[in-house]
Amino acid sequence: MKLFRRMNVITLVTLMLINVFGGFAGQVNAEDWDAEDLASIEHITNFVDDGQTLYSDEEFYGQYDENTQQWIHPGYLAYDKYEGLLPVQEAAKEGNYAVAKEELLEFHRELYKLYSPAYTSTTPTTRQLYSAYAIKNNFQLNTFMVPAIWGIPALSDEWQVIEIDITDRMPTILAQAEPVISTELFGLKKDGTSLEFESINAGGDHPPVVEVTSKGVVQTITATDDATISPEDNYKTNYGLEPVLKAEESVSSIGLSRLADSNTKRSLIKFDFSSVDASTMPTKAVLKLYGRNASGVGSGELLAIEYTNNAWDEETVTFYEGRPGSTMEHATFSNYGEDTFLFDGGVAPDMDGGTSVFAYRYPEELLRFSWATVLGQLYAYEQDEEYALTFLDQWVGYLEQRGNTPRYDKTLDAHVRDLEVLKILSVMIDSEYLTPDIWSSTMKYFQMEARAQIDGGNDVGNWGVYQINGMAAIATYAPDLSIYDELIQVLYNWSEAKIEEAFYTDGSAHEIEWSYAFTSTFNQLLDANYLLQNGITDDSIFPDTVKEQGQKIMKYFASFLLPGGGNPQVGDGTGYTANSYAGKTRNARLNAAFDIPFWQWLGSNGAEGEMPDWTTIRFTGSSDPDEFLTGVYISRTDWSDKALYMYTDVDGNMTPGHGHQDDNQMIVKAYGQYLLVDNSYSSYANNRVPLDSTMYHNTVTIDGTTQSMEKTSWELSQTEPVEKEKRYETNYLYDNFTLMTPQNADNFGLHTRNTLFNRTGGFWIVNDYLEPEKEDVSHLYWQHWHMLPSANPSMSNGGTGRSNFSNSANIQIAQADMEGVEATVENGYFGGGTGVLYDSHYLRYEKNASGITTFNTVIYPERLGETADVSAYEYDLQDVTDDGAIAMNISITSDAGTYVDADYYLVHDPDQQQERTFGSYQTDGRSTYINRDITGKVAEVFVQDTSKVTDITTGTVLFQSSSPVAELGYKKEGSKLTISSSQDIDLENMTLYMEKISDIRQVEVNGQNVDFKTSGRYIYFGNSPILTDTEYNPEPDKNNNTGGSTGSGAHASGSGAGGRVPGTSNPGSSVTPPIDSDDELDDNNTGDDSIENIPAAFQEELSNHWGTEELTQAVREGILQGLDETTLGLDETTTRAQFVTLLVRALNLDLVEYSDSFQDVSAESWYASYIQTAFDAGLINGIDESIFAPEEAITREEMAKLLALAYQRITGIEELEAEPSGYADEEEISDWAKPYVDFTKKVQILLGDEDNRFRPVESATRAEAAVSVLRMKQTKM
Repeated sequence: MKLFRRMNVITLVTLMLINVFGGFAGQVNAEDWDAEDLASIEHITNFVDDGQTLYSDEEFYGQYDENTQQWIHPGYLAYDKYEGLLPVQEAAKEGNYAVAKEELLEFHRELYKLYSPAYTSTTPTTRQLYSAYAIKNNFQLNTFMVPAIWGIPALSDEWQVIEIDITDRMPTILAQAEPVISTELFGLKKDGTSLEFESINAGGDHPPVVEVTSKGVVQTITATDDATISPEDNYKTNYGLEPVLKAEESVSSIGLSRLADSNTKRSLIKFDFSSVDASTMPTKAVLKLYGRNASGVGSGELLAIEYTNNAWDEETVTFYEGRPGSTMEHATFSNYGEDTFLFDGGVAPDMDGGTSVFAYRYPEELLRFSWATVLGQLYAYEQDEEYALTFLDQWVGYLEQRGNTPRYDKTLDAHVRDLEVLKILSVMIDSEYLTPDIWSSTMKYFQMEARAQIDGGNDVGNWGVYQINGMAAIATYAPDLSIYDELIQVLYNWSEAKIEEAFYTDGSAHEIEWSYAFTSTFNQLLDANYLLQNGITDDSIFPDTVKEQGQKIMKYFASFLLPGGGNPQVGDGTGYTANSYAGKTRNARLNAAFDIPFWQWLGSNGAEGEMPDWTTIRFTGSSDPDEFLTGVYISRTDWSDKALYMYTDVDGNMTPGHGHQDDNQMIVKAYGQYLLVDNSYSSYANNRVPLDSTMYHNTVTIDGTTQSMEKTSWELSQTEPVEKEKRYETNYLYDNFTLMTPQNADNFGLHTRNTLFNRTGGFWIVNDYLEPEKEDVSHLYWQHWHMLPSANPSMSNGGTGRSNFSNSANIQIAQADMEGVEATVENGYFGGGTGVLYDSHYLRYEKNASGITTFNTVIYPERLGETADVSAYEYDLQDVTDDGAIAMNISITSDAGTYVDADYYLVHDPDQQQERTFGSYQTDGRSTYINRDITGKVAEVFVQDTSKVTDITTGTVLFQSSSPVAELGYKKEGSKLTISSSQDIDLENMTLYMEKISDIRQVEVNGQNVDFKTSGRYIYFGNSPILTDTEYNPEPDKNNNTGGSTGSGAHASGSGAGGRVPGTSNPGSSVTPPIDSDDELDDNNTGDDSIENIPAAFQEELSNHWGTEELTQAVREGILQGLDETTLGLDETTTRAQFVTLLVRALNLDLVEYSDSFQDVSAESWYASYIQTAFDAGLINGIDESIFAPEEAITREEMAKLLALAYQRITGIEELEAEPSGYADEEEISDWAKPYVDFTKKVQILLGDEDNRFRPVESATRAEAAVSVLRMKQTKM
């Protein structure tokens, strides 16, 4: 008999989407369990489908009148849809419901053979077997809180050493923000077992330790804290100093709905692994305990779990107190002695004085059945019936206790449960323990659930998304229910509505926190994609709007990612993940449905797809550029793992549920280290207000209160509309955000934060402007900066705060005005995720003041190994009231070559913008930033709403425009002048001053080269300059050994001819991480490669050369310059100094002053600063420690090394890996040079000759050198 009369794709496998978890392949048997531990087979086989759900057999299967040949009640099965249901229908007509149940089970067994399995086969782990064994013994593990079971050893009544292997957990532990971890010890069974262990307070020979083996060396990590805790009458008693630790699940609690009592004991042990070298992963790690089963009865089995809350100490911890931040505590309990888990929930909160701490999460996780996933995975692997027996025993227990209660207890619990249970049952469909009565009751239950879900309406937020998932699971695994068609229509309507509810039209999320935002769309996108993957052509149950919005949402998620991957948090729910791209495992399914090249690129670490074509980005909540609903701002320099990244937002606290009161906060990651952090869920107290609060974010807290707490978001939006964004600019040189947020302190108005990010300089200037409603009321201001626990922050006597990571980048925070400011390091916590808690410290700058108040802050991230001196001070300004304008000097010098000597001026109050002097300068703008190089000459200028900037010490006009320029930045980088703005630039009406005018050979405006002219030290772009320099007396060209002359007059630098240049709203990446692509980098190519734009003296030399095209490009980019004004010297030998100069120009490195690094390099030589710059950048070293030999010819193997290191700097790759080159003269290549020669061949930078010879010790011509350097710059892996 055919199973189906007609299988339409939407009818059968439309929603076979629940295929997310991995399972197992291979052979393994479950552990041998004693008879008393096995679930009762009698409980299962004696189960009768009679009254556990809302439906009787007559109601569900239908009741038929033989006399009238009509259905009195048609039932809830779609008999007309499937031929396979005909035997069920015939039995129901006869009233033989026992046979109907048998036939219904057989129908589904045949049906599921057509389905993709819910779990694939993968070899099980020891941890999974432990979990299954715990469940078998009615020990409910809250998988949301318990990362892993460490072990389940059995103890005798004699004192003995117990060893538990935790080697596989060490990579996770050592990768944490703080390598501190606790274990919690339980008795596994309520069978009289009473375990005791020697405490660190016993002073004995056997304290709790972990022995860690690395490279054959054993390191003993002794516990830092340990303590016993006990509930009910003992819930506030501390046992931390007692010599014995205890673990017992009390027999007297059997039969009590509260699961534990005063005889229950558990023990906590904490270990600090910070002394373990994380770079050398341990080959073995063993927990050693010294203990016994003191009672001498029972199994003596110990259950040791990994415990993620580490903010406790032994002298204060109790069952209730001393474990801050925990609405998640005590969510793991033994139900031993009961038939199954107690799914009624119990009255556990009564055990700790009526608070919600004890069991807040226990019933939620219990009722969601996510703990049972491991049983489905293990069964899929081996088909071992003991796993099916264990699950079905618990599922029958649920049907008996709650089978007639739809959507129990919370609707989210029901949504997740529907999904998990159906997946597991689909795998276990052929189990000998799955009886017709169990299956019949199950199908009745899901008919009841489907009806309740539809009638109850769609939940809000991520609950509603999980509801769609649960309903989709019912439609997938019970398509024979007559409610199926209604389910499909509801799914269509709700999926579209849910996307509109969860996301704004520009793709940004209402629920700002990363994991909740992803949850709110990922499952829907996956649903649609699964249909396509399984060859289902009709995917119309998911509206086009869902798929179209998916593209925008994925761009939002990609922008959110920290450099190197990971979640910046920005709300509660998910911990910071240091080194993995969030969503990486999901991206294959998403890509198939949505074809998102940038998501492929991120998910594969550049191996596939295309690198994102944006860096800094803003989301306003609307696809209409003129509409502002919410503000999310992500600033980054590039897409490499070492990029500088900053996040902030001004959502007005209108995000529901999981958002925090954190407008104008600041999150920073730089050079591979998470530096300024956002805390996560359960971070600070049992009360959610502190963890959501402003004070635990990197912003300003006023009077110790939380932003907008006194008014709902609706009230704020209706009665007090606030302009949240005053300014947003991004270009190639800087980002600037001026954002506002309301506050809730009494008599307080607004907090405005202006953030200027110098993209090329690598630091931030943060200006907080605080405007109370009443000037005569004093307020308390806290500016906070939170870091990872391992940052170990400190504060100098002068008030400069910093992190102190030992093996990574660090960050410094300096205030420009410390008058009236108290700078302290405060004790706190870091929430690394739900239920994960660490002790931590943070920086506080405190002011008590009335009237308008400001904080003016410089934030500088230091590279690994760099030591920087960061300081700032304020200038006094004339004609300014209430801090309506500020000015400051920023000084940054470091041993890595960073040099900043900048003056910065900013107007907060628009009514006070006027021509004003600050420091040595005068401006009429809203903002002006001027940075000088080490010689004191202007090297970088940013202006906003400015028409003129003057150096008042010399009377020189540095910048002038015929009309105010909204925003513009320009910076000299070697021979190139970079000009950038997010606004259109009217070049013809603008003139710029540049002290070293003779160095300028290229002007790039918003990524494109333009023609320019000079008049003295002024650069202009129109027919005539606005300003002329009558006093210009150019110095002799010191670069006559390597460079050409510039002089004054017209310069053909690019394809443009001046005029108006469009603005840039999304500056591209300034560094290209490694990716696989055959396309060349073209960032500096203007589209004009002809030699007509090259000085006439060089044209003939280039026109007949073998490398005409590449050499022309090298000249145009300023990499290759003339030996004098008449020749490029293409066929002359390249010296070591000349080659270094080519590299420094190609990399656009800022030249630094020579500091006597080599004995044979004079500070007066033309190449001194180039050599010092390359030396500081780590590109070169000498022939020995003091000799560089600058005038010697460079050999080809020396070139290979420099080219490879420069390539590494540009791309950000960590290792120079390549196969041996295979050159015929490979034996002649020096051993030190072989890795570099191999690599330059691999990336096609420097190759051998036609005879496959590399010629390692031969020299190269200037043409060969220039071409190799250009290729290095243009080549990508």
